[in-house]
Amino acid sequence: MDFPRLLSVEPRPHHRIFLRYADGVEGMVDMAARTNFKGVFERIRDESYFNRVHRTPERHIAWDDELDICANAQYLNLIGKTYEEWDAGHTLPLPIAPLE
Repeated sequence: MDFPRLLSVEPRPHHRIFLRYADGVEGMVDMAARTNFKGVFERIRDESYFNRVHRTPERHIAWDDELDICANAQYLNLIGKTYEEWDAGHTLPLPIAPLE
């Protein structure tokens, strides 16, 4: 089962992003808390750079060609589930073989 499509990404004050998904899930992600501005994420400390966040045509969350984050991981964060918990609720039923 595929994750719901990311519909939009909006920068918000204090290094937060607001995300909307096709299944109606939406919410705020605090990027300062999630990244601690460590490593490649040092760049998003700059508000003008941070405000470049957008949804790519491939539906990723990105600031430029070199810095992006996983939309699926952020979805799981918003719904408060691990991948295994989410996947268990989204398994497809097996087809039933006809009786002979």
